[in-house]
Amino acid sequence: MVIQGAEVASTSPSGLNVRVVVRRHPYGHLLDAEAFAQLLWELGAHRAESIRAHHALDAAEAPRGVYPRDCLAMIVMDPTVGPWVDNVDAVMAAIVIGEGDYFLPNAAAKAGGHRRVGYDYGEAYITDPHLVAHGGFRHGHSARIRGVVVGASALNPDQDLYESAQLAAQFVARIGDLHDDWTQRAGFGEWLSEGDVPDAETRAMARFAQRL
Repeated sequence: MVIQGAEVASTSPSGLNVRVVVRRHPYGHLLDAEAFAQLLWELGAHRAESIRAHHALDAAEAPRGVYPRDCLAMIVMDPTVGPWVDNVDAVMAAIVIGEGDYFLPNAAAKAGGHRRVGYDYGEAYITDPHLVAHGGFRHGHSARIRGVVVGASALNPDQDLYESAQLAAQFVARIGDLHDDWTQRAGFGEWLSEGDVPDAETRAMARFAQRL
């Protein structure tokens, strides 16, 4: 596990800056911290192309409406950690597209709120405001795709949701492909690790009873 890991910043093909900051990297058996940051950058660059294209469309041609800005902030939560881990420590990465830094707290509120209540934060705010405490965010939806929670902000609520869902779905697909490749290389075994050994938490859970 890498905490406060790599950072990658570069310009997308359409000219928008994409910056990725990794806080947690739970897939060390698949790729190193720099490669993980690069994978997230590539996913962010795909979203940058979508944002730039939708921002430039005429209203009659825009299937999700014209994007009001050519920027976005995204917070991706670590799907491998348990619910007892605080939201601050469960953030996997931040992705900032264009001049989206201002919207990072909004994206964090959506992602953290979704992880806490277990469903779309925008729905929770609208239908269950008793679940949102003082200082909570008042707008917008969040996405959860096969366990990966993403909050995004800078566009309108539906556009934020679309971009969140697309990034989460592409992340799931990329990690799945890497996992398949790793298992083919590793061959038969019991643990997702070098040396085929369990992680520290698993060993600690069993240590009190082991007689080895």
